[in-house]
Amino acid sequence: MLIFSQRLKWLREKRGLTQAEMAEKLNMSQPGYSKIESGRSEPNLETLVKLPKILGEDLNFIVGLDDYTFEAKQASDELHNVNQKLHSILGNIDFVINNYDEDHKELFDARKDILEQQLLELKIDQSKLQKKLDNYLSNIPQKKDQ
Repeated sequence: MLIFSQRLKWLREKRGLTQAEMAEKLNMSQPGYSKIESGRSEPNLETLVKLPKILGEDLNFIVGLDDYTFEAKQASDELHNVNQKLHSILGNIDFVINNYDEDHKELFDARKDILEQQLLELKIDQSKLQKKLDNYLSNIPQKKDQ
């Protein structure tokens, strides 16, 4: 349950809540909450059910069954979408190059320029999203920390 305790504390602090405020939201004493957060006691089912609403995260993440917060999942999904678009543009570039026609050089050059610009923009987006995801993941208490 170490990952649970680590994430519980991390999420509480991330939301700017004190142990006393968490205890109040969970209808328990501050010492009782402190025992749960420190791993000296386990929460009952009623307490577990309240945590996602209070902390704004999925229970699977809080208890360590999932390693991505909602923010990290969103960044990962955005990165996946950008990677799919990059793959599509690379396919379009390949198509344009393989169907080069000297008689339509101006059209070829214009199309190539547009695709190269789109590729550049997506690579910038990809880099930003990867950094964002890496930042989220570097701050999340992971199971390997146990």
